[in-house]
Amino acid sequence: MDSLNDLITMAQNLLNNGFDIEAFLTWKSLAFLVLLGLLGPFHYYTRNFTRLTADSDKRSLLAGEGLLAAAKEEVARRLRKRETTAQPSPPSGLAAHNTQMAQRKKWYPLCVVQQCHHN
Repeated sequence: MDSLNDLITMAQNLLNNGFDIEAFLTWKSLAFLVLLGLLGPFHYYTRNFTRLTADSDKRSLLAGEGLLAAAKEEVARRLRKRETTAQPSPPSGLAAHNTQMAQRKKWYPLCVVQQCHHN
């Protein structure tokens, strides 16, 4: 999260202190790597960052900064959700089946099973 904050601040400084193409390209590379690390290669923000920042101008910087702000909100939302769901939820599907199969079974003698079946 700190990396996103730093990149957003860096973008604002680039806008306020005069746009520098070399600084923009460095920022763009760092921002892409942070998105890749936080969200993975297949996330919408990661996939579209390069497209939105394709032109080396202030408009691309603004678009990239906005995307980083949205990513920051999503990461914060994920962290809050993780904190509220600290208790593990019961497994479902295949995980539930595997958990059930791994539990120790109580075996009854055949005569007991036959008595239950006849009653």
